[in-house]
Amino acid sequence: MKEAIGDHPLAIASGMTLENIGGYLLADCFLVSTGVSRSFFELDPEKVKRLVNRLAS
Repeated sequence: MKEAIGDHPLAIASGMTLENIGGYLLADCFLVSTGVSRSFFELDPEKVKRLVNRLAS
């Protein structure tokens, strides 16, 4: 996808989890919800921390 859009930013807004984030690291922006949630209404702080650490590495 990134190659097809050239210099335009790429945002991914669905399906991102701790297990598959490696395949999306070329994106410029991420919208993650259920992949780091305990329930529909509550984020899981440990999952959020692990995802942030993975993106920072």
